Amino acid sequence: MLLFIFQIIYDKYFNNNSEVLGKFVFLGKYSYRIIGILKNDVLASGSGFNFNSRERRNDLKSVYIPLKTGYKYLRNSTSIDYIYIQSKDELSLKSMITQVKQFFLARHNMAHDISINNIGSEMVKITN
Repeated sequence: MLLFIFQIIYDKYFNNNSEVLGKFVFLGKYSYRIIGILKNDVLASGSGFNFNSRERRNDLKSVYIPLKTGYKYLRNSTSIDYIYIQSKDELSLKSMITQVKQFFLARHNMAHDISINNIGSEMVKITN
């Protein structure tokens, strides 16, 4: 199985070993091959359109596996419950939402079987 790690994991556990790509690690009972190191992003620094920098910093301490791998080994379903997207500002968020809607409409044969919720606007409603 394949795995992406974030830079923070690489720095902490692999001591800048340049040969980490292709190496195997065990998580639980499964073996994963590291196929990429994801650099820290600008949203993790607390700048931009970031509503929850603490949660984002925790995300950067995670590892990512391909969806198909998750379906096959970790879940008894091929459906996706949630996809979170985050933008650097409100203007790019509107464009991103349009692109996501178009992508899923095309993938789902124009069926309107998804919903998109802007949790940022909900957070503003709750706090104001």
